[in-house]
Amino acid sequence: EVLQFDVDVAYLHADLDEDIYIRSPPGFRDREGDTWYLNKSPYGLKQSGLMWYLCLKDKLNSMGFIKSDTDECVFTKRSKSCYEIILVYVDDIVYVGPNKQMGEIFAKGLQKHFTLKSLGHINTYLGVQITKTQKGFKLTQQDKIEQLLHRCNMTDVKPSYTPMQTDYHKLTKEESPEFEDQTLYRSIIGSLLYISSWTRPD
Repeated sequence: EVLQFDVDVAYLHADLDEDIYIRSPPGFRDREGDTWYLNKSPYGLKQSGLMWYLCLKDKLNSMGFIKSDTDECVFTKRSKSCYEIILVYVDDIVYVGPNKQMGEIFAKGLQKHFTLKSLGHINTYLGVQITKTQKGFKLTQQDKIEQLLHRCNMTDVKPSYTPMQTDYHKLTKEESPEFEDQTLYRSIIGSLLYISSWTRPD
């Protein structure tokens, strides 16, 4: 079974590793300018992500899960009866185990420490659609690609050859048009790189 969970307000569960004081944010009537002592790791603090990871790692270790030697976000637990794997991406957790009952036991263990939302059997994770087949799992990014096409107003374009033809005229710097919004261009390139790094077109 492959189950998915989400930790609510994950960062706020983590303690800080140092004393930090902040000014109260604008809008607090009669308290503006006060100095506050932080008890937890709020969103926006540079070390909050690390503090949350260490907090989650500690709780998973207490449940018998051991961090992989090759990936900081993969934890495993092996017993005589089963083998369980945990995948972590910030507050998104994937459980891989022998059956749903073991997944529920894992969830109850984690709920002792965090507010955990069960998302059921995995079907979408980090923009990737996941479908269970007789041979295993099929990963696709059709939704992500269609969203990008809509964003770029390219839903009506004709398909191109893959790999692309090599006899195209290469544009020089002088021929290339100036991009009015370079941020948008970089964002689109980033989205394409994200898609290309997660799944294979075949």
